[in-house]
Amino acid sequence: MSQDDLQLPDDVEQLKALVAGQAVAIAERDASLVEREVVHRVALATRDDAITQHETIIDSLHETIEKQLRKLEGLHQQLARLLRKQYGPQKERIDPDQLTLFSAAELESLVAELQQGVTDSVSTDDGSDDDVSSDKNDDGGEASDRKKQRKGHGRRPLPDHLPREKVVYELTDEERTCPCCGKLRKEIGSEVSEQLEFVPASLKVIQHHRKKYACDACEEHVAIADKPPQPINKGLPGPGLLAHTVLSKYGDYLPLYRQEDILSRHGIIIRRSTLCDWVAATSDLLKPLYDLMCDRVRSSHVIHTDDTGIKMLDIGQCRNCKFWAAVQRCVGATAPNCHPSGSSNKPASPAGRMPVTKAIRTRSMNSV
Repeated sequence: MSQDDLQLPDDVEQLKALVAGQAVAIAERDASLVEREVVHRVALATRDDAITQHETIIDSLHETIEKQLRKLEGLHQQLARLLRKQYGPQKERIDPDQLTLFSAAELESLVAELQQGVTDSVSTDDGSDDDVSSDKNDDGGEASDRKKQRKGHGRRPLPDHLPREKVVYELTDEERTCPCCGKLRKEIGSEVSEQLEFVPASLKVIQHHRKKYACDACEEHVAIADKPPQPINKGLPGPGLLAHTVLSKYGDYLPLYRQEDILSRHGIIIRRSTLCDWVAATSDLLKPLYDLMCDRVRSSHVIHTDDTGIKMLDIGQCRNCKFWAAVQRCVGATAPNCHPSGSSNKPASPAGRMPVTKAIRTRSMNSV
């Protein structure tokens, strides 16, 4: 404010007019401030309403997104089930209606067998009472509780058909002396416990001596005793060795090169190519049994069949094959079929029968 503005007039009327003008200016300014405050409050209220509306919209969008995600997850699960049903393993794409093929008694027996297979087939307890002395020092209730716990494990004793080797343990005369009276204690019984032992397999050589006979007078007409028919004519292996080789390969999944190493530990060098020839010859011998299994499978009313892709070793290459298996439910026979062509077409079969044909055997299939 300048110095001139500070100079006020000396006239009273002029001063009154100046004060009145200042009062009007102040009133106008206050009215403007009030109007601006009202506008500001209305703007704040409008903004709060807009924020509330936006929050409501955001919550609604979140709820919609969650619903869509749950729906998408359900669609993914349905798609996975359909893919498993269409392209998954046979056990995962079974039709529930197929369970009606089995009676309630058969299903109950199957469940009982599965539950029974969980427990050990033989007992791992040797049956000895090593803790007899400690049980005598404890209370009778604790000893009986331990016996109940040992009895409830559900394991079976060792089979009776196994040969038993008896080992007797006796006390010396000094140990048999009674600590009370000094006399020798008499035998009143024995405690028997069983231990399972393994006897390694062994090889033996069977010498076939065929007696020759000739006439002393004529010195001719030589006759020789016949030898029983052998699995492989003029072959080295006996029936037991052939059965062990085939069972080890196909039953125990033991490759021929490992069997070659096992035989070498016994001092017998037999190449895997020779073992392969033995397996091939055995397959020819088992052909009547295979034909009988196929007939049994075809005669069943309910047959389960499946194909599995396998790799077949061939000379200088590895070929894709189809392994067809058909299982008869009532008898339990299995008839495998191998088609090295690798085609997905099922093998041809007679009318009204399941696709079970003769397995194609090659030397490469029976190799390592």
